Amino acid sequence: MQAEAEAEQLLKLRLLLDHKNEDSVKMLEQLKVEEEAARIQLDLKIDLEQKMEDLNEEADTVAKKRADNREEILRQQIKLSQLTKANEVNKEELDRLTTVNTKLEADNTALDEKNKKLDSEIAALIQRIDINTLLREVDMQELEIIAKNTDDLDKNVDSILRRWDMYLKKKDDE
Repeated sequence: MQAEAEAEQLLKLRLLLDHKNEDSVKMLEQLKVEEEAARIQLDLKIDLEQKMEDLNEEADTVAKKRADNREEILRQQIKLSQLTKANEVNKEELDRLTTVNTKLEADNTALDEKNKKLDSEIAALIQRIDINTLLREVDMQELEIIAKNTDDLDKNVDSILRRWDMYLKKKDDE
């Protein structure tokens, strides 16, 4: 009996061992499946963490770009404001200079007309000076001779006219 009990005990132990062996095989297969699932989950987690890190870097880059763009917008708005003010000042200066230029053009036109008048007066004065210069060059004796000749000519013309009148009277009397 003891051998039977030992055999039975041995059989129980073998059955238990076989059962434990089957359980361990099942557990080993289950462990492999679980390890594969864990590895997939770990890979997925690593991929997601990498994507999250990339997205965080991209978000930081976008946030920095937005901040830079805001600063650039402010600089450009300041520059636009300055240019607008400068444009207003330049328009006022242009209006002022246009008014001054119009006045100067009118003054220039008046002065041009005055210059033309003065030019003609200068030309007349130059002619008078030339005539006076020519008259100075004429010899006084020539003038006396011309005056005497003119006086003689006047006397001769008077004499001819008197004779003509007498001729006409005689003819009328006849």
